[in-house]
Amino acid sequence: MYRMLTLTAVVWCMTSMTLPTVAHSFNAGDYDKAKIDKGAVCKSNTDCKANEFCAKLTGYCELLGRCRPRPDVCYYVYDPVCGCNKQTYSNACVAAASGVSVRHPFACILEPQ
Repeated sequence: MYRMLTLTAVVWCMTSMTLPTVAHSFNAGDYDKAKIDKGAVCKSNTDCKANEFCAKLTGYCELLGRCRPRPDVCYYVYDPVCGCNKQTYSNACVAAASGVSVRHPFACILEPQ
């Protein structure tokens, strides 16, 4: 699990994680073979190691992502984001620590069915 730190300044999570670069040139079956120094290409968390998650570009939940380490420590900053699982997280770091990429940078709202 991750730990929360209280600070007065707004900062990003403490991790070496950077935004994933999604390679659109991969064919459907190639993602499981690609091992790149910036992280393996993935479709879901099951393609990554236990301490990693499949990080995708914000808003592109259905595309391929890259395996990135889950943060161990997140700052206690309320900057809500909606995860790709349609649940609201207090910030992007908490979503990443939970193994979820960001759908959009605001709290989730109920979507019509």
